[in-house]
Amino acid sequence: CRNQHRLWAVRDLAYLRWRFDDRPDSGYLRLAVHDARGELVGFAVLAFAEREQRMTCFIMDLVVDSEVPRASWPCYA
Repeated sequence: CRNQHRLWAVRDLAYLRWRFDDRPDSGYLRLAVHDARGELVGFAVLAFAEREQRMTCFIMDLVVDSEVPRASWPCYA
């Protein structure tokens, strides 16, 4: 994915742990998308909160390989 965009923020393991795991109260839902060979082709991080008496989903991070057809579909299911 790195070469597919002109602007990119590093999302290595250290960053992802700092951003999403080092907060025990966060309760993030993590979704990973793998291709047929088992390689990671996308991921999403979601957060849920009640807003105006409704449960709301926030997409905190979403990265997919644009060269893999339908790589983002499982993130929206």
